[in-house]
Amino acid sequence: MDTQTLDHRIDTLLNDPLVSLMIRADSVDRAMLACQMRRLGRSVDERQVRDEASTGGAL
Repeated sequence: MDTQTLDHRIDTLLNDPLVSLMIRADSVDRAMLACQMRRLGRSVDERQVRDEASTGGAL
């Protein structure tokens, strides 16, 4: 997943009314949460690339 798509999905999630309410109720820093989600997204993509390479691309 490219960075632009990942950012769009994170923004969409964080702008969801229910998610926003939970973030506010738990006093979560939105910017920090978005940053952590981006790091997780990148690490998942890196693992998928490594997994595909180690299995020869066939799953």
